Amino acid sequence: MHINCLSDELAKGVQMVERAAATKDTVPAMKGILIEAGTEGIRLAANDLEIAIECGIVGSVLNPGRVVLEARYLAQIVRHLPEGNVDLALDSATNTVAISAGKAHFTVNCLPADEFPAIAALDLATALRVTKEDLRLGIEQTIFATGRDESRPFMTGVLMESTDNALNLVATDSNRLAFTQVAYVEAKTEGQGDLNVLIPTRAMGELVRILSVGEGEVYIAMAENQVGFVTEEAKLTSRLIQARFPNYQQVIPTEHSVSFQVDRRLFQSALERSALIAKKGPAIVVFRLESGQLNLSSREAEVGSSSEVLEVEHTGDDITIAYQVKFLLDCLKVLRTEKVEMRLRPGIGAATVVPVGADSYRYVLMPVRVPEVMG
Repeated sequence: MHINCLSDELAKGVQMVERAAATKDTVPAMKGILIEAGTEGIRLAANDLEIAIECGIVGSVLNPGRVVLEARYLAQIVRHLPEGNVDLALDSATNTVAISAGKAHFTVNCLPADEFPAIAALDLATALRVTKEDLRLGIEQTIFATGRDESRPFMTGVLMESTDNALNLVATDSNRLAFTQVAYVEAKTEGQGDLNVLIPTRAMGELVRILSVGEGEVYIAMAENQVGFVTEEAKLTSRLIQARFPNYQQVIPTEHSVSFQVDRRLFQSALERSALIAKKGPAIVVFRLESGQLNLSSREAEVGSSSEVLEVEHTGDDITIAYQVKFLLDCLKVLRTEKVEMRLRPGIGAATVVPVGADSYRYVLMPVRVPEVMG
């Protein structure tokens, strides 16, 4: 194999795929990045069997072939190459690749290319299509609600579920649940595949990174026990979590007796201030909602207390109730609307946060029992 390309083009490709390379003791080739050169151009790929990421780079193929180089060394080298052309050439006699750019020269040992795991092929003819921006935002607005409890695997990923009208994304850690819908580019047809898959949090996080590059569409398609996402710049394939996601529709409240609307940024800033005196453990804020005003108060016995009043649009009875500050901030930070509505139920009933003007999103969280509320 022998290729030539610009150093920044190679660096961009390596950066795109390197995070899919294995970091633990495993098959050596899984720690590497595959560089494949042929009639269709130059392709880079990494695959740790949890996720696989592929991308193409612009360059000249002087001699076709494929090599696998350890990801951490290749990534460090390409980040420090001088600007301009870089040449990569395989020496079959020594099983090494010479990397040359300007006056910089490296020789890197190859890993066994025949041990690099195959990446599942996707049938894009039946793929669903959404915009990159919409899917990225949808993931960002749900992924934070995933959990880490491996004994309850449904918490460790995001549910992706296709309906006739939209793609549903749902995540929960049992204390809260985030739900949103992503519109299709075109109406779903009978020929397009149905999705009801649970995708690991790590894969969704890497997908956000890929979707942040450029604009355009993303194709979503299934392979055997895997799901794939294809953009103009890259392809990500992920294993699926084999677990049953709970009936989330039963969790989302359909009724409420109290609600208020408030400026999202002002609400977020006030909550951040409420958390400042927390010494240890999660910061708790007490809501006292009455007569169009929301009083936010927090107390730490060894530190002191805080109190702040916000003007709100209030409907329903007066209410006193408490929540974890972090759970509220996680949601507010990823919303885009000017105002949010918080729908409350007295006692220990779940609350719902809804962006005003974007009713396809729901964030459900449970209140906290504190003496100020319990009396």
